[in-house]
Formats: sequence, C-alpha cells, structure tokens
Amino acid sequence: NIDIERLTITIRLTANNPAPLPIVSRVKVKKSKKLFVYGANFTRSSMIQLNGVLITPKKAVYEGESDQLTYKGQLSLRGTGSNRLIVLNADGSSDEFVF
Repeated sequence: NIDIERLTITIRLTANNPAPLPIVSRVKVKKSKKLFVYGANFTRSSMIQLNGVLITPKKAVYEGESDQLTYKGQLSLRGTGSNRLIVLNADGSSDEFVF
C-alpha cells in the first residue's frame, strides 16, 4: 500500500500599487481670468503649475475619468502653443500639457 498525502500551497503576491498619476486631457481659458483643467486622477491636494508658477485651484470636481480643476484669478499666459501646465499631486505629477 502506498499512502499519498496532498499538500496545497497558496502563494499571495502583494504589489505596491501607488495611486495613479494625474492626467491632463484638455485646458480651457476664459478671458485670461479663468482656467479650467480637465483630466483624471486629480485629488483634493492637486495643485496647478502654469508656466512655472504654482497656483491653487479654487474649485475641484472629482468624477473618476472626468475630473476638473478651476482657477479664478489673473493668469500669466503666453502666446498660443507656448503655455505649459502640470498638475501636481502628493503622489507625483502629470506630463506637461502644452496649449
């Protein structure tokens, strides 16, 4: 007689999944005094860097993949195609968005 025993081994891997980085999909400017930034993965602590100047959004809407940050105030804008915008979170920053 042969005695066979079964052994089950479960291996669980845990990955360090950091929060997703912010993504900027589009930017809208109204009369050089209102800035709307649309994208994903924005947080309550998100900041906007516009042409090297850090500004705090006045309003934020978080809806998954259609987040929006709004800034009201005087904007230091350059000519079309030479403005550079980055959204910064505690976990990192978006790619530069040029408009």
